[in-house]
Amino acid sequence: MLNIAARNMMKQKAVNVSFQLADATNLPFPDRSFDYASISLGLHDKERLTRDRILCELKRVVKQYGALIFIDFQVPMPNNVWAAFARTIEFLAGRSNYRAFKDYLRSGGLRQLLKSHDLREDSTVYLKSGLIVIMKALNNEATISRSSH
Repeated sequence: MLNIAARNMMKQKAVNVSFQLADATNLPFPDRSFDYASISLGLHDKERLTRDRILCELKRVVKQYGALIFIDFQVPMPNNVWAAFARTIEFLAGRSNYRAFKDYLRSGGLRQLLKSHDLREDSTVYLKSGLIVIMKALNNEATISRSSH
């Protein structure tokens, strides 16, 4: 994925962009370093504790008035061919992956994760007939601070 991102960066003639492989539970960046942080299809296959650690790290590295962008499966999943395909792929990915996936679904997915980490859903877009959700979230503390000024 890093190679693809680098090729796309060159094609787009993007500047001031870099990519780094890192452990999402222990990001190598100072607090409040970025305007945005994102994770794409990287939460549903993690154990609950790991999902929580990742969210804590994303919140840590985003500036007070920054945003977090999440892309993952919508919960509940729709009853369509895309969801059936996704469930099959998750099952075939292996026992621990599938166990984490089922826990992600049972625990409420992104909306519940945002709520438990004091993040507010700011905007939402759905893809693949409602299978995939893209959410922009803001830190509730920043929202409260901004509105009180």
